Amino acid sequence: MTQSLAQSLQAYQRFDPSGWIDLYRPFPFWAGLIAIVAGALMMLFCNGKLFRFVA
Repeated sequence: MTQSLAQSLQAYQRFDPSGWIDLYRPFPFWAGLIAIVAGALMMLFCNGKLFRFVA
């Protein structure tokens, strides 16, 4: 795990909403698009069961 990612995850150990948002900054834009498409496909074709299992 990289140092910046480990530092970003430390925000979840305390009440720090701005730190929670900072976690998503190191992820590229295309990774978010892939996650959105994967979630939509799980909802549409797996009847939501796989989506609930992953969540």
